[in-house]
Amino acid sequence: MDKFLKKSDQHLVVKENVPNQRKGTKQKFKEEYIEYGFIASGPEDAQIPYCLICNSALSNESLVPNKLKRHLETNHPGHKEKPREYFEKLATERNHQSKKITTYLKLPEKGLVASYKVAQLLAKRKKAHSEGETIIAPALAIVVETILGPEAAEKVKKVPLSNDTMSRRIEDLSSNLKDQIRENFEMELETKVTSSENFEMELESKVTSSR
Repeated sequence: MDKFLKKSDQHLVVKENVPNQRKGTKQKFKEEYIEYGFIASGPEDAQIPYCLICNSALSNESLVPNKLKRHLETNHPGHKEKPREYFEKLATERNHQSKKITTYLKLPEKGLVASYKVAQLLAKRKKAHSEGETIIAPALAIVVETILGPEAAEKVKKVPLSNDTMSRRIEDLSSNLKDQIRENFEMELETKVTSSENFEMELESKVTSSR
């Protein structure tokens, strides 16, 4: 009897230890999961599924086919019949966007300021946006390389002056100017209203005192 109990106890201990070992296991992303509109995100040892349609990240526990498929069919029913190539294209586009953002964030602050100043100059002179890339950028590179050397010229070449960039910069400046004008107008209007109210109160006080 005692032998039987000991064997039973040992069996129970072994069974209790199994879930603890499985609990720490992390799900791994598989390439075929792209068929559900997901790509891998996060470090290699703790990957999570990232939805290319709604740009949301799920937990590592959701990194299994049935849960990914359920997310696609429940949240994006209009995409459930899309072929794998469609999601691969989305993944490629997202990768390009990420690289652009990374490049933008690495751009020195002075280079970003210079880009806006050139855009402002083009707008004031009513020049074509393309001149930032076709005339100003090459001219800057020539002047800087001649005076300061090739290393400095390479830094100047990193300043974004393309046609599209200049267009965005000018739009940003225009929007910012409109906001400033609106804020100044609102402040001026508020000041006038306050002055008018003070005048009315002062006038009312004088009339009251004269009685």
